[in-house]
Amino acid sequence: MTTTKTIPITSTSNKKRRAPAPRTNPENEQQRIERLLENYKEISKRQYGKIEPMDSVRYAVNDELRYGGVVVKRDPGNTFLVLKNFAKHFTWSVDLTQPKLRVFWKKRYSNVR
Repeated sequence: MTTTKTIPITSTSNKKRRAPAPRTNPENEQQRIERLLENYKEISKRQYGKIEPMDSVRYAVNDELRYGGVVVKRDPGNTFLVLKNFAKHFTWSVDLTQPKLRVFWKKRYSNVR
């Protein structure tokens, strides 16, 4: 008869784990979001054609705000954007056909009016 030994799952790293971030107050969270979206204008799907390379975009999916980045490329059919974070040299695409997508746009070098 063989017995199996249960081995607990542990981290292979000897580094100490960081404590989880403290939960934020919903009022503080709303103020943070308002600050992040300052000078940005929410645009509808019909207005995606206004977005040009080097414009700044932030977006929310399922009401969860993403930081966004600088537009590198916009698909002529308005189906996706390619964004870049110049500080981290990281690029990614955003699917503009997502049903619960909200796009916030800031024109390059100026405030949106």
